[in-house]
Amino acid sequence: MSTEVLSLQQRGKNLESVQEMNRASVLRIMMKRSTCSRAEIARELGLKQATITNIINDFLSWGLVVETSLLSGKKGRRSIGVQISQKSFYVIGVRLRRTSYKVGLFDIYGENIVMEKYPYDKKLGPMRVVRMMRESIENMLQAHADKRIVAIGVAVPGPYFSEKGMISSMTEFPGWEDIPFQEEMAKGFSIPVIVDHDSNAGALAEWWLATNEQLSGTLVYIGAGDGIGAGILHDGAVFRGAMGIAGEIGHASINKDGPVCECGNRGCLTNYVSTPYMAQRINGALADYPGTILKRDSSFFEIVEAINKKDPLALYVFRDVMGSLSIGIINVICAYGPNEIIISDRFSLIGESIIDTLMEMVTEKAKRNYFENVTLRLGSFTKDSSFIGAAALAIDYCFGNSNIFERSAGAQA
Repeated sequence: MSTEVLSLQQRGKNLESVQEMNRASVLRIMMKRSTCSRAEIARELGLKQATITNIINDFLSWGLVVETSLLSGKKGRRSIGVQISQKSFYVIGVRLRRTSYKVGLFDIYGENIVMEKYPYDKKLGPMRVVRMMRESIENMLQAHADKRIVAIGVAVPGPYFSEKGMISSMTEFPGWEDIPFQEEMAKGFSIPVIVDHDSNAGALAEWWLATNEQLSGTLVYIGAGDGIGAGILHDGAVFRGAMGIAGEIGHASINKDGPVCECGNRGCLTNYVSTPYMAQRINGALADYPGTILKRDSSFFEIVEAINKKDPLALYVFRDVMGSLSIGIINVICAYGPNEIIISDRFSLIGESIIDTLMEMVTEKAKRNYFENVTLRLGSFTKDSSFIGAAALAIDYCFGNSNIFERSAGAQA
């Protein structure tokens, strides 16, 4: 008789794990539905109403959930509504960029209450910047010591190896190679610190914090700005792959004879789709467009303005970049088969013309049946979606580990 070793996915789950999974499912339904009844949650999840009642009673005792007005149900029956309490628990969100970082206080719905931005000189080196970030977080915690802050989410540029908690490198930013970022960031904090790629953070913000009721499907969030990366969600869960770097589309080659990238590959997408590349292309072509409103080293906001004014140089570079991005999008569609692709980060400032241009180019390059069921749209957030996503990282983690709320409530009792 053969002996089989069960994988982690095949192994049974103990009672505590099942309870935690059910609690997480209830919280996520409530986040999507806002106000709902216990009976509605039970029907949605296929669980006994007694199970839902016990879970909600726990949440009520922690102050995580509040009861609301009566809701109309089937056959005219009315039941008490429940919803997540917006002002009982808080998280801190942090976004690291290549020249600055942000630290903010958020409520459990992802509403930003306070935000501080800190520029820094990249010559300081990564460890000094990490210490500065920890100090800024500590200042935020002390300034809001009256609030129950339960977790810290940190969104970082990639490639980020989440299994190792390490930043591999940052485009145009030497010195950050193989930094044990998760370990260094968590030092000195008594609450969980969750670090992930800024595109994964942005994807979670779109799924959980944007106004929608989607609970199933595959979403790919493309963050295009200083570099480019993708966050991939299936049924609300991040797909990270074995090493934690799934979605690094910026380091997928679109030109085997292209320039050598910092990652060692040639012709990577990030070398053709980024704000530094746009600035470089404009600087190199200024002499050929004497009537342009652009100048050497124009800011990205000036480039966006020129695109919207249909400046010939700006449009030439814009279509060049969109041509490369359209190849990346086709690769994403073929690799992941999403039903929704979201373009966000700095490129989304260009507006709807980016969607129109990409659809035109994707249509030219690929058969319609590849993308006919794919929605391509701009991100939902007018402000920095990956900064909001940093809060989403913390919220999503706490929803999956609801005993964090129990401990916090007990500590303040």
